[in-house]
Amino acid sequence: MAMVTKVLLKQSMTTLASEPTAETVQLEDDSDEHAEFASWLAAEETSIVDAVDGQTYGRPITVEGVRHGYTKYDLRFDSRFAWREGTLESVTSFYLASASGNNVGHIDCLVVDSPPMGGPVGWLFMVYVLPEQRGTGVGKLLVELACDKFPVGMNIYCTVARSNPRARKFYESLGFRFMSEQTVPGASIVDVMELVREKRAS
Repeated sequence: MAMVTKVLLKQSMTTLASEPTAETVQLEDDSDEHAEFASWLAAEETSIVDAVDGQTYGRPITVEGVRHGYTKYDLRFDSRFAWREGTLESVTSFYLASASGNNVGHIDCLVVDSPPMGGPVGWLFMVYVLPEQRGTGVGKLLVELACDKFPVGMNIYCTVARSNPRARKFYESLGFRFMSEQTVPGASIVDVMELVREKRAS
């Protein structure tokens, strides 16, 4: 099983009331093993939780269920997902936190060696921002910072539900482009979004 590294992004400002910027953050280790993330999902609307985890964590949401879900990440890249099938190499989990220590967002970054996709690629999963922080720029910053953690030149992917055009527009605003439409187990249709990144000249 891939080694799971957990870090959190700490916001170096007195409040998130003003628009956050990438220049004011730093990385710190996460010590709660997704406990706070689980508590957020447990308090969230079911439709939003479904969009975040695809029912990976079971219902009702519990800390134990979330932690167990992290042990099964490799199953997301087995033969049921022929278009992205591959070997999970690493998982990095992030919190976005204010300078006061209050976490306001979460995201997972995966590196997968995927022959159908041409080799090692990055994937974003479990992208979540607290309700009161939505629309403030926190989500954009969270995704941008997470993308910066992948190796230079590595393309990055995510999926959004076909029924959620707002999410697709959000990723398009960050430079992602529609790559394909796929059907995942359970017959849900998702749009695969791709961020093509330039390789550094040698």
